[in-house]
Amino acid sequence: MKKIVLFVVFFLSFSLKSTVTILESADLPTIKDDLFKQFFLVVYPEAGFDLNLKYEEEMKWVENHAMVIIDSETGLNTLRIGDPFFIVKNESKIAEATLIKFFSSYRYGPVGLLRLKEKIDWAMPGNGDALAFAKKKPAPDTIGSVTYLDEKSQKKHLSWIEPYIPKHYGNIRIVNVARVIPPRSPEEYILINAEYYETKEKYESDQNNDWKTEYQSIGFLFHQKAKKMVLLEKVDGLSNIDGITDINRDGIYEVLVFTDSTGSEMRLFDGKALSESKRFMGDGRD
Repeated sequence: MKKIVLFVVFFLSFSLKSTVTILESADLPTIKDDLFKQFFLVVYPEAGFDLNLKYEEEMKWVENHAMVIIDSETGLNTLRIGDPFFIVKNESKIAEATLIKFFSSYRYGPVGLLRLKEKIDWAMPGNGDALAFAKKKPAPDTIGSVTYLDEKSQKKHLSWIEPYIPKHYGNIRIVNVARVIPPRSPEEYILINAEYYETKEKYESDQNNDWKTEYQSIGFLFHQKAKKMVLLEKVDGLSNIDGITDINRDGIYEVLVFTDSTGSEMRLFDGKALSESKRFMGDGRD
């Protein structure tokens, strides 16, 4: 009888432990449209799309304008000429702008033209695609920080990722390194985007061509724990994190990422992994 009781207790204990494990390993909540309708994607403007300007004038015009990609289901019905926009730039600085015109872009479809109150350096990492909010400025404690390191600082990160690319051909190239700090959080994360060749054939093919197209692009997301960086996940094609927020203050972050295959996406992040569910925002890079 005692053996039967012990077996039942052991079985129940094992079942409960298994249940907890399943709950902890479950995917993040599916992205809710009502939450992500608050986010807009701002990109480098189509220079002088209807202007007859000289090159110098055109570049000055570009520095003072931006394009916001408009979701036809939300933006066209809610936005008006004159609405203010608040753009989250590199290091989470806020740039203010005003919506001055609607038009149709060959590349993006419905877009709005924004006039900036201050210039944006579009060449600076983190500014190529940017999160933006219409009408209402986000509270400072809902915006995290994303900072891109310079090339000199990037070199030391090569040793972090080499153990996770055990077989490759040619040199591993680090494209960029971003330091990510969520809002109201002491935690720090590092995204390293790198390129490498999986096979000798792909490596040799690119050595004979001007256009390097055969490499594999991959993003490594690390978390700093007790002065040690721990790899959370590897994501094929993940090249940038361009913004992190917690608009509804629920402790699960909204993240704008850029992947080589689909462009800009909004995902959720709980400090352990990026969600599988995503909202496609648009492709702001060539």
